[in-house]
Amino acid sequence: AGASGCIAHTITQGTPTVSLADKSTTYTGSGIGAGTVTSKLPNGTATTLTTTPKYYSDSSCATALSSAPVNVGTYYAKVTSTATTNLKAVTSNCAKITITKGTPTVSLTAKSTTYTGSAIAANAASAKNPNGGAVTLTYTYTYYTNNACSSGATTTAPTNVGTYYVKATTAATTNLNAGAS
Repeated sequence: AGASGCIAHTITQGTPTVSLADKSTTYTGSGIGAGTVTSKLPNGTATTLTTTPKYYSDSSCATALSSAPVNVGTYYAKVTSTATTNLKAVTSNCAKITITKGTPTVSLTAKSTTYTGSAIAANAASAKNPNGGAVTLTYTYTYYTNNACSSGATTTAPTNVGTYYVKATTAATTNLNAGAS
């Protein structure tokens, strides 16, 4: 009988699976990242892989965007895993990202002043996007005679001595719902 020699036993990189979930969220004023990534080893065991997203304007993930989408609309994304010693790099499915209108935070500060004989307008309102960043909007000021802002509504600023109540509102925009202070 002959002696057996030492033979090679080679293991090559495996191919993981990476899937990307659809994502639906509201406008924030910031880029919206891809949905949740699920990664599995070739044997089906869950694992965590480093992935890099790429964003697209079309459902076939062919027309790339330069960055994560910000504005209201429908977009798409894929993620690509980083190759490791044991695993090949793979690209996920093309997943949908839906961005709907967000709601701004409108702020208005109280005003106390002295009678002048002229109408005295409210302090200027300000607004923030859902991400906290400032946003420029157009406001309508409505003045009321009660603190529930439900009686004596007028858009004319008051002139005479008294206590009035004011609410600032803004109309909906492409990315934001209407807002009120």
